[in-house]
Amino acid sequence: QICITGSSSRLLGKEIATALRGRTVTYELFPLSFSEFLTFKGVEYVPYSPRSESEVKHVFAEYVERGGFPEVVNYEEDLLFRTLKEYLDMIIYKDIVERYRVTNLFVIRYLMHYLIRNMANLVSPGKLFNDLKSQGLKISKNTVYNYISFMEEAFALFFIPVWTSSLRKEWRNPKKVYVIDHAVKKVLDTREDTRRVYENITFMHLRRRFARVTYFKGRQEVDFFIENASPPLLLNVCYDFSAHETKTREVRGLITTMETLKINKAFLLTADTTEEIKVGKKTLEVIPLWRWLLENQS
Repeated sequence: QICITGSSSRLLGKEIATALRGRTVTYELFPLSFSEFLTFKGVEYVPYSPRSESEVKHVFAEYVERGGFPEVVNYEEDLLFRTLKEYLDMIIYKDIVERYRVTNLFVIRYLMHYLIRNMANLVSPGKLFNDLKSQGLKISKNTVYNYISFMEEAFALFFIPVWTSSLRKEWRNPKKVYVIDHAVKKVLDTREDTRRVYENITFMHLRRRFARVTYFKGRQEVDFFIENASPPLLLNVCYDFSAHETKTREVRGLITTMETLKINKAFLLTADTTEEIKVGKKTLEVIPLWRWLLENQS
């Protein structure tokens, strides 16, 4: 048996399979999950223990702040920032520019920075192309699509489609963009945006388990829908669930979506609210994100 490990800057998974004539089984390795982050910090989660939960929540705040790259887990703030910046530069110049012989460095940097800043938002390559064109840049729409595909192949960014039975509708609708590690965003944008960080953490946790993750677009957009899970998995992320208006909107939107999809259970991931809401045969489990991450490992 031969195990081969290495940087994606040299060989992508599909390139390894080609080089070894298909006699391979490829495993994807992502930055640390929250469970792995706890292990790195030497913290064990004991359910229903107030002391343990308090410690775990403290470590989760660290995870939200510094991300899951193993090297930087215990770095001081200044070194953490400089290392994350180095990672971002290496992704752009080594994993993308060098590999694909990209010549328009300004555009590739602009696109990468724009997409990272818009983490967990809807993006459209067509609109990106029009934006670049309006700035006087001579670039084709195909080049924009190619650059985005390079970022995906390098595992720098992930783009999830809307859930639909029509491939044509899937391609027509914008996709939501997520980053390989949420902490990279702080290199480019120091504004607090915990809600989108929570959503990126949720996506990466789902991506570790499922190859295909989608979002749902109906009367109200729902962040994640995994049709191939058993049972199908529907989740929304709502950092602050305390306001009455927010609670009413989120519950109504998820219950309506559950009725549309004919499923009986959904999750609403929050900062610290725990609640079970029943509407007829529908159950909405409101749960803190840190707890959901630890209780949904398989």
